[in-house]
Formats: sequence, C-alpha cells, structure tokens
Amino acid sequence: MLALPPPENRGMEYKWQPFRDAMKNAGGFRPVHVGDSAPCILKDAKGVERLGNVHLKNEKASVGAGGKEIHMVGPAVQDLLVLCRNP
Repeated sequence: MLALPPPENRGMEYKWQPFRDAMKNAGGFRPVHVGDSAPCILKDAKGVERLGNVHLKNEKASVGAGGKEIHMVGPAVQDLLVLCRNP
C-alpha cells in the first residue's frame, strides 16, 4: 500500500513547464539551473524529443544529435519544456 507523505517530508517537486511559464515562476515552480542554463526538451526534424539546454537570459536552446547542433533562438524557445522545481 502506498501512502502520500506529509508536505513537510516530501522535499522538492519537479515538473516540466513551458519556458514562458517557467520564467514567470508559475505555480511557485522555478527552472532547475546551473548558472544561466537549464535542461529543456527540443524536437529534431523527425519529431524525436531530445534533452538539451536553454540559456535562460539569452533565450537560446540547443542540443547535439547525430553530429549536428540543433538550436532555437527567441520566440521559438517560448514553447519548449523546461525542468522546474518547487523550492
């Protein structure tokens, strides 16, 4: 039987949020980051989801796949999913 622990024992909660929501700290969730970079999900030309990173201040996301760099800049980054946590 699984039981849900009390809130004070749960620690941090993680979820993937669109970049635009992550930058607004929607729902109390903030991007998980090292410096200005955070993990994100990008899709390649075939629609395969790849784990990449997004520069939070420059709004540039990139991932390496098949010997090539896939990148997005500016408005295209707004819909990418960014890993966030509840502090």
